[in-house]
Amino acid sequence: MSAYNNHVHPYMGPTEVAVEHIHHLVGISGPAIPSSEGHVHLVYDNTTTTIGHSHAYYIWTGPPIRTSRGHVHEFKGKSTAEQGHLHQIILETGLNQENPCSWEVSR
Repeated sequence: MSAYNNHVHPYMGPTEVAVEHIHHLVGISGPAIPSSEGHVHLVYDNTTTTIGHSHAYYIWTGPPIRTSRGHVHEFKGKSTAEQGHLHQIILETGLNQENPCSWEVSR
Protein backbone atom coordinates (compact mmCIF):
# COMPACT_ATOMS: atom_id res chain seq x y z
CA MET A 1 0.00 0.00 0.00
CA SER A 2 2.85 2.44 0.68
CA ALA A 3 3.30 3.24 -3.01
CA TYR A 4 -0.31 4.43 -3.09
CA ASN A 5 -0.49 6.57 0.04
CA ASN A 6 -2.21 9.92 -0.22
CA HIS A 7 -3.24 9.76 -3.85
CA VAL A 8 -6.54 10.48 -5.54
CA HIS A 9 -7.97 9.98 -9.04
CA PRO A 10 -9.96 12.29 -11.28
CA TYR A 11 -13.06 10.89 -12.91
CA MET A 12 -15.66 12.05 -15.39
CA GLY A 13 -18.33 10.54 -17.55
CA PRO A 14 -22.04 10.05 -18.11
CA THR A 15 -24.59 8.03 -16.22
CA GLU A 16 -26.57 5.37 -18.03
CA VAL A 17 -29.79 6.57 -19.70
CA ALA A 18 -32.97 6.57 -17.60
CA VAL A 19 -36.28 8.20 -18.52
CA GLU A 20 -34.71 9.38 -21.80
CA HIS A 21 -31.89 11.46 -20.28
CA ILE A 22 -28.42 11.23 -18.71
CA HIS A 23 -26.41 13.20 -16.16
CA HIS A 24 -22.65 13.72 -15.96
CA LEU A 25 -20.22 13.05 -13.12
CA VAL A 26 -17.03 15.05 -12.69
CA GLY A 27 -14.86 14.86 -9.60
CA ILE A 28 -11.87 13.66 -7.66
CA SER A 29 -11.94 10.43 -5.66
CA GLY A 30 -11.26 10.25 -1.97
CA PRO A 31 -7.79 9.14 -0.84
CA ALA A 32 -6.57 5.55 -1.16
CA ILE A 33 -7.87 3.15 1.49
CA PRO A 34 -6.02 -0.15 1.98
CA SER A 35 -7.94 -3.27 0.96
CA SER A 36 -7.23 -6.97 0.57
CA GLU A 37 -6.60 -6.40 -3.16
CA GLY A 38 -4.38 -3.32 -2.78
CA HIS A 39 -6.55 -0.27 -2.21
CA VAL A 40 -9.86 1.34 -3.13
CA HIS A 41 -11.30 4.86 -3.26
CA LEU A 42 -14.66 6.39 -2.50
CA VAL A 43 -16.30 8.51 -5.20
CA TYR A 44 -19.22 10.66 -4.13
CA ASP A 45 -20.90 13.92 -5.10
CA ASN A 46 -23.92 15.02 -7.10
CA THR A 47 -24.44 14.64 -10.82
CA THR A 48 -25.00 17.58 -13.11
CA THR A 49 -28.52 18.98 -13.21
CA THR A 50 -30.64 17.84 -16.15
CA ILE A 51 -34.37 18.42 -16.61
CA GLY A 52 -34.50 20.28 -13.30
CA HIS A 53 -32.94 17.62 -11.06
CA SER A 54 -29.68 15.96 -10.08
CA HIS A 55 -28.76 12.74 -8.26
CA ALA A 56 -26.30 11.98 -5.47
CA TYR A 57 -23.93 9.01 -5.68
CA TYR A 58 -21.70 7.24 -3.17
CA ILE A 59 -19.70 4.38 -4.69
CA TRP A 60 -16.56 2.43 -3.74
CA THR A 61 -14.12 1.70 -6.56
CA GLY A 62 -12.72 -1.70 -7.30
CA PRO A 63 -9.04 -2.52 -6.80
CA PRO A 64 -6.28 -1.00 -8.96
CA ILE A 65 -6.15 -1.94 -12.63
CA ARG A 66 -2.59 -1.58 -13.90
CA THR A 67 -1.98 0.42 -17.07
CA SER A 68 1.18 1.29 -18.94
CA ARG A 69 1.27 4.65 -17.10
CA GLY A 70 0.04 3.80 -13.61
CA HIS A 71 -3.34 2.48 -12.57
CA VAL A 72 -7.05 3.22 -12.72
CA HIS A 73 -10.11 1.93 -10.84
CA GLU A 74 -13.48 0.83 -12.14
CA PHE A 75 -16.59 1.81 -10.21
CA LYS A 76 -20.15 0.61 -10.63
CA GLY A 77 -23.24 1.59 -8.71
CA LYS A 78 -26.48 3.53 -8.69
CA SER A 79 -27.42 7.14 -8.07
CA THR A 80 -30.05 8.13 -5.57
CA ALA A 81 -33.63 8.10 -6.79
CA GLU A 82 -35.05 11.49 -7.78
CA GLN A 83 -38.29 12.23 -9.60
CA GLY A 84 -39.15 8.54 -9.54
CA HIS A 85 -36.00 7.17 -11.16
CA LEU A 86 -32.29 6.50 -10.65
CA HIS A 87 -29.30 6.03 -12.95
CA GLN A 88 -26.77 3.22 -13.22
CA ILE A 89 -23.17 4.42 -13.08
CA ILE A 90 -20.36 2.43 -14.71
CA LEU A 91 -17.13 4.40 -15.06
CA GLU A 92 -13.38 4.25 -14.66
CA THR A 93 -11.19 6.74 -12.86
CA GLY A 94 -8.34 8.59 -14.47
CA LEU A 95 -4.76 7.63 -13.75
CA ASN A 96 -3.09 7.85 -10.37
CA GLN A 97 -1.13 10.82 -9.06
CA GLU A 98 1.79 10.30 -11.44
CA ASN A 99 -0.48 11.53 -14.24
CA PRO A 100 -3.63 12.79 -12.48
CA CYS A 101 -5.41 14.56 -15.33
CA SER A 102 -5.18 11.92 -18.04
CA TRP A 103 -7.67 9.18 -18.79
CA GLU A 104 -6.66 5.89 -20.35
CA VAL A 105 -8.91 3.02 -21.31
CA SER A 106 -7.45 -0.11 -19.75
CA ARG A 107 -9.24 -2.59 -21.98
